[in-house]
Amino acid sequence: DKVLTDPTGHIRTALFHDNVRDFQGYNPVNTQIRETIRDDVRRRRFAVLNNGVTVVTRNLRVVGDEVHIRDFQVVNGCQTCHVLFHERGSLSDEVQLNVRVVHSGDEEVIAGIIAATNRQTAVSEEELSVREDFHKELEDWFAAQEPARRLWYERRSKQYANQPEVEKTRVINRAELTRAYAAMFLGEPASVGRYKDLTTRRHGDLFQPGHPPAAYYVAAATHYRLEWLFRNRRVRSFYRPTRYHLMAALKFRAIGPNRLASSPKEAAKQCEKLATLVWDTGAAEREIFKLLPALNGIIEKEEAAGIPLGEMVRNKRFGDAVRAAVLA
Repeated sequence: DKVLTDPTGHIRTALFHDNVRDFQGYNPVNTQIRETIRDDVRRRRFAVLNNGVTVVTRNLRVVGDEVHIRDFQVVNGCQTCHVLFHERGSLSDEVQLNVRVVHSGDEEVIAGIIAATNRQTAVSEEELSVREDFHKELEDWFAAQEPARRLWYERRSKQYANQPEVEKTRVINRAELTRAYAAMFLGEPASVGRYKDLTTRRHGDLFQPGHPPAAYYVAAATHYRLEWLFRNRRVRSFYRPTRYHLMAALKFRAIGPNRLASSPKEAAKQCEKLATLVWDTGAAEREIFKLLPALNGIIEKEEAAGIPLGEMVRNKRFGDAVRAAVLA
């Protein structure tokens, strides 16, 4: 009642902003937590069967037997907190929970605590890095767009799963955004299928402080537009394996083959030009159809050599041919 519940009776989702993952739903682990709470015998052992919760607070005051905290986050135990909240009607003094409260105002210490506590579970290095300021900046940038152009950057896994007001087709996760950005702005449309290799090899070129958020946003918008065209059967699903090459081609057509301008102001103008194209459904569709004849020719040539579509799109030769055809 004092920590997890907000004044409207809902769970305080803001408590988990620094947690690397949002509530994952009732997967096997969370189902087991729930079953433990509901079992008359195991519920008494909850404190030794559960890893507990870690809270980091920047403001702590002890008064007698009471601990007063402000400006705090649950950095480990998000799943447990959600299950306990859902089962709050059946809780009693029999259900005990280990809670560790860490008081620090040092941001490096807090980041270290988040990393250390989450390495005890199956959380990848990629998920641990979601706390970086640039990812939060991207999340805010996406959400701040006008309603017709709004997309949602899923900085944490499933963070929008329980928000019915968020249209799920407008949510883009980190892997999708990485692939779209790499295809359009790093010249890597043929490499996106080898995601781990891509993120390792181009680590220094992805999600770096100083990168224009507009570039990531317009990459997401282009991804959304192509998926919309496929989903609504405006473009044949046959071409779906080529989507990252089509994204790169749209970028070539709108702002040319070169890197974004070094000037932030000029880069913003380039991104807005591309965004204007992809948010105009008719214009985007017409541009795609202009690309298809050349794309068909490249596909036919590769198929004649015995290379299936799913394989040819991962070939740098295919990407170079698309680029040459668009810029001819």
